[in-house]
Amino acid sequence: MLGLHGTAQLTALASIDKIKKKLLLAGIAEVDLEKELPGFLQTFQKQALLEREYAKYLGIDASFYTDYRHVIDASSPIQNRFSGLNVEPLWWPSAFRFERCYHISNVLDLSRPIELKTEGYKLIAAHSFVFLGDIGLNECQ
Repeated sequence: MLGLHGTAQLTALASIDKIKKKLLLAGIAEVDLEKELPGFLQTFQKQALLEREYAKYLGIDASFYTDYRHVIDASSPIQNRFSGLNVEPLWWPSAFRFERCYHISNVLDLSRPIELKTEGYKLIAAHSFVFLGDIGLNECQ
């Protein structure tokens, strides 16, 4: 489930407002947020570096992270459609994209919803998230 969310690299790429929101949702008191934020940012940066090094060791192309951010940014119209549900966007790249673009092999699309290819997304309201397909991404080399 590498294509989902929650990596330190993706957190490090996020805006300060998104990071603050994640910390508040994680239970950090709003009064402590500004005081604790620099320490959290430093921790995210260190963890992101470790993730990048490990991904490089595994042979995973670093464009995975920038593509993830691009998909999330491009999904604003989809997220707006479900704004009342407060859904979390989760990217589920195709097996083809995993292998061709990020050098991650042996991924099967067997349980990947067909709507990700046909509609670009699949709402899972019961769990408050929306799976995203490879929205707005260029073909990889």
